[in-house]
Amino acid sequence: MIDAKKNGKPEPGTKRVAIAIELDQRVPWHLDCYQGILQYGAEQGWACVVDTYLVGMTGQSDISDYDGVVGRINEEVAQSAREHGIPVVNHWQNSPVHDLPSVLFDYRTGAKLAGDHLVACGYRRFAHLGITMQAVNMLDLQGLTESLAAHGFKEPDTFEFAHDFEVHREGMMHLRRVLTSWLQAQTAPVGVLSQHSVIARYLAQICAEMGLRVPEDVGIVVQLADDVLSLAASPTLTEIDSDYVGIGYESARMLDELMAGQTVDPLVRKITPTRLVVRESSDFYVSRDPLVTEAMRYIADHCRQTLRVEDLADELNTSRRTLERRFEEVVGRSVYSEITRVRTDYVKRVLIETDRPLAAIAQDCGFSSASHFTRYFSKEAGLTPSAYRQQEQRATRGGVRSK
Repeated sequence: MIDAKKNGKPEPGTKRVAIAIELDQRVPWHLDCYQGILQYGAEQGWACVVDTYLVGMTGQSDISDYDGVVGRINEEVAQSAREHGIPVVNHWQNSPVHDLPSVLFDYRTGAKLAGDHLVACGYRRFAHLGITMQAVNMLDLQGLTESLAAHGFKEPDTFEFAHDFEVHREGMMHLRRVLTSWLQAQTAPVGVLSQHSVIARYLAQICAEMGLRVPEDVGIVVQLADDVLSLAASPTLTEIDSDYVGIGYESARMLDELMAGQTVDPLVRKITPTRLVVRESSDFYVSRDPLVTEAMRYIADHCRQTLRVEDLADELNTSRRTLERRFEEVVGRSVYSEITRVRTDYVKRVLIETDRPLAAIAQDCGFSSASHFTRYFSKEAGLTPSAYRQQEQRATRGGVRSK
């Protein structure tokens, strides 16, 4: 990125940009934003330096040597940049400085997507688990409430926990008491939007301790998702596709405009999510019809094998005609289409979340050969398995979507 000539210094005229991100916080909203900034900076030939608090770097006489600052801007950094007349772009939703040019994730729309998804899964009671006194929490709750209202449901139950609840034994015990008491009072399956994957993972753990099933009894969607927490344990957690790499890239683009003397309008740009990454924690349909619920559970449990409708009816001790009729009435689609959907969604998750060879995936999912697997998947998804994997992995973690 730095076109070094002597002593590692950039060429004269190279833009020097400070990145104000704490890289010790190994979460996507830090590291992926950093990646997006670096990507844009590399395209422009910038000299990018991580300087979280604008303390100045070895070899520079003054922080005014920077041409711009981008990152998670706090009051100290904002004030220092103003004093030196340095353009600043913020991508931190909870920044205490509210008048900065910013590129922010549209958490409200993300929460609406989560609400729509949970309703479509058949949940009829809902909850929101948030972090006290954070802007993201308020936007989450607003979006979820709007989604539920549009579908005719009342406001969700709401719970807030201190951001450092894990640090103190008292905070952890409080979280466990609150969630356990609430779950004990539930009389119907409930859909939950958790602001953070840390809380979602504890919720799933408490459900297991209480003998509750995820997602049959409690469906979970995460707003701020951490890959490790979302994928490391079962159930894997459904998350809103947040594209933090794109946020970092767009933040750097806005900074480039400011450094060129342009006026940015609007002052705040929103990166709007368009989809959820559906995983085990909400990949289910909750039904008041016990036969349909049992059929859904069996399909989910046996999605890695070839399953015929007549075999499913035999397992449930009912006729194929009865199963088809009640399925159409409750779900609005055929049993065969649901078997295909669940199997295809499972394969998609494996393709995105692992690097397993296609032949191994085909064998694990009950296909007679890799070619059979490729034909099946191409018909259902519109792409070959390898093309789908490349597209989705690049979109979710490895690059910037086209605007």
